[in-house]
Amino acid sequence: MINSKPKYGNWIRVKIIFLLFFLSVLFFICGFIPWHFVFSLLMFGLSGLTLITMFIVVSVYIYFSPNGGDYQKKIYNLVIDNLRWNGEGECLDIGTGNGALIIELAKRHSHSICKGLDYWGKNWEYSRQISEENAEIEGVKDRVSFFNGSASKLPFNNGQFDAVVSNLTFHEVKDTKNKILLMGEATRVLKKGGKFSFLDLFFDNKYYGEVEPLRKSLESLGFKEFSFKSLGDVMELPLLLRYNKVLGSAGVIYGTK
Repeated sequence: MINSKPKYGNWIRVKIIFLLFFLSVLFFICGFIPWHFVFSLLMFGLSGLTLITMFIVVSVYIYFSPNGGDYQKKIYNLVIDNLRWNGEGECLDIGTGNGALIIELAKRHSHSICKGLDYWGKNWEYSRQISEENAEIEGVKDRVSFFNGSASKLPFNNGQFDAVVSNLTFHEVKDTKNKILLMGEATRVLKKGGKFSFLDLFFDNKYYGEVEPLRKSLESLGFKEFSFKSLGDVMELPLLLRYNKVLGSAGVIYGTK
């Protein structure tokens, strides 16, 4: 039976919250084991640290939820607004999750044909089935389809799409360490003159290196016109979301091929 409301989930995995809670309780209980007072202090300290971490993660979860600021939807809207696409032709969402971004694009552009691709690994609370159910609930199932695959080797033809979007996906791809290659693959399937809008941890050196070499790499990929900005510069974020381990290193890259 199809739900009456779409199920888009939260970028913070619920099982992570439960795991942190379990570890906090476990460390606390271990602190009462009469081995040595140093061991007890260590266990109580770890329990407190894990509990604090859990409260931070829960707070981020709330910020992302509809009742706590709905920053997930705000970021999806930012990606779409920066796409600057007229809605004619085909659009691809790389790393579609539960389909929130591509479904919103289909709702905004009634003449578009939209496709969402994801690996849908077991570590995430997303699935192709949920995506398809969401598209049906939102009334766009006739124009939205979903595909299983990796961002490193998209199962689409060169220049097939008029627009390509991706949100917080490239850094998660495990089968390609070079994230610039992933962006190159994303633009491979984009038509010349097509529009793109990507959001990822572009200011995290671990994934993308220094900013200026990244800009030059983007030019070498054939990005004709593009803007590259920090997420914190283009939208107001709560202090906690500005933390580097959350969205502090996120940025948006958008423009024309």
